[in-house]
Amino acid sequence: MKNEHSCARPGLTEYTRAIEYFYQGKIPQHQIDTAIRVVDAFFLGAGLQSYVLQGDDQFRQNWALFSQMLLTQLGER
Repeated sequence: MKNEHSCARPGLTEYTRAIEYFYQGKIPQHQIDTAIRVVDAFFLGAGLQSYVLQGDDQFRQNWALFSQMLLTQLGER
């Protein structure tokens, strides 16, 4: 399944495919699209800022918290 977000950013293509493949048929497409946008925003904003300003360890902590938030949003609690 391919959507308009797949080519939005070259690095996002892998995440888009993984999210769409994993959740295909389990949740509505609009939730998948939202998840893709949120991942994109994380990497562009908080991820880059955390990595540049606070280093790799802080980025990993932020990613762990973000991942849990995203899974909760997608119903994976």
